[in-house]
Amino acid sequence: MEMEKREARKSLSSNNFPSLPCIQKDNLKISKLVVKISILVFAIGMCFSTYGVAVSIPDYSDYQGSFVQIPVNVDNAEGVVGFQFTITFNSDVLQATGVQAGSLTDNWLITPNITVQGQIKVAGADETLTGLSNFRGSLIILNFNVVGAPGSSTNLNFTSCKLVDIEGKIISSTFNGGNFTVKSLITNSASGGGCFIATACFGNYNHPIVKILREFRDKFLVTNRIGKIFVRWYYSHSPRYAEIISNSPVLKGIVRILLIPFVIFAYLCIKSLILPLILLTLFLVISKYFVDRIVGSYN
Repeated sequence: MEMEKREARKSLSSNNFPSLPCIQKDNLKISKLVVKISILVFAIGMCFSTYGVAVSIPDYSDYQGSFVQIPVNVDNAEGVVGFQFTITFNSDVLQATGVQAGSLTDNWLITPNITVQGQIKVAGADETLTGLSNFRGSLIILNFNVVGAPGSSTNLNFTSCKLVDIEGKIISSTFNGGNFTVKSLITNSASGGGCFIATACFGNYNHPIVKILREFRDKFLVTNRIGKIFVRWYYSHSPRYAEIISNSPVLKGIVRILLIPFVIFAYLCIKSLILPLILLTLFLVISKYFVDRIVGSYN
């Protein structure tokens, strides 16, 4: 009887219950499995956040008196057929002059509203309803005059934003604003606060002649491709020359004289007088030709 009890105890201890090291080994396997699952879930979440639609405004800086074009960029934009944005900024630093289509929305209907100072409202729609096919690019380009003092800055924030797909459903997306800083240009007090060539010559950003040239730029230069190329070139090269001119009274006088024909031409274009002037000139030239012919026939 005693032998049978011993055999039973031995059987129970060896076959029916695992040893302590076995239990620890199983717990370690379970812990590793939990860690792997957690890492997998985190990676999936990161993938969704990385490849979601992201709209952003880049940080930018330029000089007082310059004209700047700041894009509203989008990543992973496939399927977007419309958008609505409200963007706010400090009107003491930037003055909105317009909004135009971006690299992805060349043939879209873009409807801006810049009547409220310090705010841009803009809506865009793909009239073909095909939606965007490129993943990355700009939706719109914001046009500004830089009016702030050197060293001042402003945030460009989204206060209202929406992207929609072909069914009119709102697309989940993230929106990140940007910052604009007015560059500092070391110059004397008569330079007009670090502006470019025209302002350096006339000593004031709000001088009537500077206003004429600025209006000509906004109405005629930035509205076409060649004009935009010229404006970008001008604002990338002119600050260094403006500083030289602002420190030399002689150069100021020379450049003022050289600017006179450009100012006259710009004024005539702004006032829509350039075409009548051309027609009048042609009329005078033709009249002189016939008068000379008639006078010559009597000699």
